[in-house]
Formats: sequence, structure tokens, C-alpha cells
Amino acid sequence: MEFPCEIVANKILPSVKCELAKTLKKKGVTQRKIAQYLNLTEAAVSQYLSGKRAKDYKIPEKIKPMFELVAKAIFKKQSKDVMVFGISEICKAIRKLENIDFKC
Repeated sequence: MEFPCEIVANKILPSVKCELAKTLKKKGVTQRKIAQYLNLTEAAVSQYLSGKRAKDYKIPEKIKPMFELVAKAIFKKQSKDVMVFGISEICKAIRKLENIDFKC
């Protein structure tokens, strides 16, 4: 049995970072800048973009519009705080949708 926080850390969060990296790349952001936003190496971003990482969880279609909103907010504010808040909100939405409960 996996604990809910393990599911988020090991499966959901990498997939969220992958999807956000792809969204930012489509908007013309360089791999270097994506790496800075996501606090990753450029090699990790390359692996996300090529599909070599984050294969354990598929982002629900219902959640995907949130990535566009986060990308727009990042461009508008040019702040890592916006990205951290956006990823947190996406993870919360996925946990709710997938019924992954953290309550004891």
C-alpha cells in the first residue's frame, strides 16, 4: 500500500511538472527557463519533454486547462511563487478528482 503523500510525490508531482514543462515549451519558453521555473536541471526538463520521465500517472483531461492558466500567470508575474502556487492548486485538484485524501 502506498501512502497518499507517496502517490503525490512519486507519481502525480512528476507528471504535473512534465505537463507544465510541455505547456511552457509550447509557449516558446526555453528549456533553461523552464528548468529555472520548475527548479530542475535542463537534462530533467529534456527528459520530461521527450517522454522519458513521468510515465506513471496520466493527467486527467479535466485538469489540463489549469496548466494554461498557470503558464499565463507565470508570464504575467514572472515569479516562481506563482508557479509554486499553481502547481499546488493543480495537485489539490487532482487529489480531489482522484479522491486521494490526506486526512488522518
